[in-house]
Amino acid sequence: MHSLKQTVDLLASLGSPVSVEDMTDHVLRGLDDGYRAVIDGVNARDTAILFDDLLEKLLIQEISLVVAQRQKRDDWRDVCFTDGVHLTCEGSNIVAKEILKVLKEAEWEPSLHWKSMPTEYAEDSPYDPIGPDGKTNMNICNWTFLETTEWD
Repeated sequence: MHSLKQTVDLLASLGSPVSVEDMTDHVLRGLDDGYRAVIDGVNARDTAILFDDLLEKLLIQEISLVVAQRQKRDDWRDVCFTDGVHLTCEGSNIVAKEILKVLKEAEWEPSLHWKSMPTEYAEDSPYDPIGPDGKTNMNICNWTFLETTEWD
């Protein structure tokens, strides 16, 4: 879908725009019967569907198809979970493959380097250290020593 969007944008920049309807028709023609509900829903609309909305509907349907496919196996709960919550080795492998698939298809470069990760819970907390005035808390998320200290 990303390459289709890039191609449509390129054609538009070259002076040959592709209509939303034509792009949608092209996408829908490439879908199999597993996506029949999406196809019928899009075709029943009075107005053209936006690209992002179509992509969302397709992703939701794909997730539903994957879940349905995994549940075809009668013993999937016993095979994938040890106690109904914790994954077995096979269950972990399935989850790892899905995560890697999403990362490979992502339009970003993942990085777990501590400087590139956003601060979680940056809001003030009553558990932050007390400031010099003895009344207000000092939010350590705003301190800059982490950016100047060499940790690598």
